[in-house]
Formats: sequence, C-alpha cells, structure tokens
Amino acid sequence: MESTRTAVGYRFKPSSIELLIHYLLKKVKSKPLPCDSIIECDLYNNNAEEWWEMLKKSEEHDIYCFTKLKKKGHGGSNKDRVSKSGTWKGTQKTKEIYVRSNGHDMQVGSKRAFRFIPKSSIGFEINGKVLMDEYQLASDLLHGIESPDQDYVVSHIKYEKHSTTSALPALVSSSVESIGSVLEIELVPYTAVKMEMTWANSCLRTLQQGNELDAAALLK
Repeated sequence: MESTRTAVGYRFKPSSIELLIHYLLKKVKSKPLPCDSIIECDLYNNNAEEWWEMLKKSEEHDIYCFTKLKKKGHGGSNKDRVSKSGTWKGTQKTKEIYVRSNGHDMQVGSKRAFRFIPKSSIGFEINGKVLMDEYQLASDLLHGIESPDQDYVVSHIKYEKHSTTSALPALVSSSVESIGSVLEIELVPYTAVKMEMTWANSCLRTLQQGNELDAAALLK
C-alpha cells in the first residue's frame, strides 16, 4: 500500500472525520493512504514496549496507530483492551460522529476515550498519564466490504507527564511581564484576545455549517 511521507515541519493534526474517512476507511478497503503518519501497532499483544518507546520518542508525545481490536470470547461483541502490561480503561461514553450530506446527518463512526492502567510489574515506569482516543467506523460503512481488516481502529495515544513545578502560573506571569518590558513587546489586553477568539469560533461555526460533505464521493 503506497502513501506519501509528510513534509518537514508538518504536524499531523487530523479531525475526527478525516481520520475515519480518509485513513481508517481507506485502510479497511486496502486503498492508498494520504500519508504514512499513522503507524501499524498491536496495542493488545504481549509486548507493550513497542508503542511505549514510540510514544516517548515522539516530538509532541503523541502517536496515531492502526490496531486491531480483540473480542472477548467467541462470537461476542465486547472488546478486550487488555495486554500483558496493563488495561485500557474507558473514561467516557462512546460519542457518535456524523457528517452532513444532502441535507441529512450520516454516522461515519464513533470515538471513545481511554486511560492506560499499567500493571505493577510491567518493567518500565510511566511518570504521568497515558490517554487514548479510539476511532471506529460505523457498521453501515463496513456493510458489504469483504476485508480481513474490518476490526481495525485508529488510536490516538497521548502522554501527559506529571508537572514538576507547582508555582508555574506565577512564574509564567512574571516572566511574561519582564520579557514584555525588556523587548518592548505589546501585551494584548484580555478583552482583545477574547474578541479575536470569539471571531475565530464564529468563523469556524460558519464553515462547519456550510461545509456539507459529498458522502457518496468520499465513501467510494
């Protein structure tokens, strides 16, 4: 399967819909991917050090990976998110993801949040929290697809280290004031920043409301 590499300086920050339609659905259909930023990694096998080492080495302490879900027992619908090193525990209910097409909402997948709970004897130390957002295709999109890859999901794993500085807000505030006076930087008032953020959010809502997807073309 061919894909293009990302350019230098590029940051991989896809939306939920982009992950589902342009990456996971293409993966299931064995079609070329837009780029190779999503790695293949089995999160639920007996070797957890693979994804952990990649997560630690990543520039922003986050990785995207394709992984297959394991079923609990034979013929069951429940998934087993347990490995030799720990358990991925759900922290939020499943959120359905929709696109607007031809005036109607169509579900393309779902998203659920998890947190990694390590076992005491895993052989490596996690100084912080390991969180994951799991994206899964809607069953309607998988209907009629003959593929051994239907159990694939996209997992976005993030590593949040514990803070070592308790007085960080006060230090940041004083540092900003000092830098502003030394370098003659104009400190923008909070009201101005709030107005800019309000304007940006308004533009985003307008784009979202007016950006109906051609689902039929995307799902081919």
